[in-house]
Amino acid sequence: MIETDNRRAFRSAVSIRAFVHVQSKEAVVTPHLIGDQGAVSPRVYSVSAAAKVIGVSRSHLYEMKAAGLIRFGKLLGKTVVTASEIDRVISSIETDGEIS
Repeated sequence: MIETDNRRAFRSAVSIRAFVHVQSKEAVVTPHLIGDQGAVSPRVYSVSAAAKVIGVSRSHLYEMKAAGLIRFGKLLGKTVVTASEIDRVISSIETDGEIS
């Protein structure tokens, strides 16, 4: 009886855990809410995924990095782009018509 109650409490509790998805040698970390709420948006993207979100090629994204237009980070040895950095780039395009 106690064991069943503990399992039920564990299942109904909302906890966050991150899953690492490997796509073409790059990691995408996607946080997931466990419970009835469903999944939340990713906070970190692989370079390939970030390029798709922004609408450019992967090589163009690396050119943007070399020009200082976007920042990359490392997570578990993989090159990643944060959601806030993607939002900054998109906002800059919407506001100024270009990335600054």
